[in-house]
Amino acid sequence: LAEGLRPLYTRPLLRAVAGSSMIYLFFSSVMLAVYVLYATREVGLSPASLGLVYGVGGVGAVLGASLSVRVTHRLGLGPTMIGANLAGGLAMLLVPLADTAASVTTATWLLSAAQGTSGLMGAVFYVNQTSLLQAAAPEHLLGRMVASHRFLTMGVVPIGSLVGGLLGEVIGLQTTLLVGALGMLLPTVWLWFSPLRV
Repeated sequence: LAEGLRPLYTRPLLRAVAGSSMIYLFFSSVMLAVYVLYATREVGLSPASLGLVYGVGGVGAVLGASLSVRVTHRLGLGPTMIGANLAGGLAMLLVPLADTAASVTTATWLLSAAQGTSGLMGAVFYVNQTSLLQAAAPEHLLGRMVASHRFLTMGVVPIGSLVGGLLGEVIGLQTTLLVGALGMLLPTVWLWFSPLRV
């Protein structure tokens, strides 16, 4: 376990990728903890509309996975990952705005745009992140390092969910979603000042 974690901590590039992913997934989990309650109770989406919103997110993810190589070839690895992280985070700012929409239909479009863009950009980022980890890992530590990265990034998900639930009770669903969306922008700053930008 220590051998798998060591490269993620000692190498600035890998540390930035792992750390930024942990922050992104933490705040994403904060949002997900209250997302369905917000969409159904405060925005007024029906189960069918909510399913449509999630479906658009899935379509975005498929498109992102299929376009990631082409985008990376054109823009380069660093700009692609940083841009995808930023765009995905910005898209989630549409979620807390859905409650202010003039109609449920408009709100559905806003949430669909957020999910679709987030899914697309998340897939672009994830494909490149996985490739980067595999290329940068010492060959004899590849399995351990990737497993350690997965443990760190997915390990924050239940913590973020707990925090999101607590915040939802204390400050309300919409404000919790805003906190989560703003938090999802923080990893871009870390990536921008990391070796990934070079």
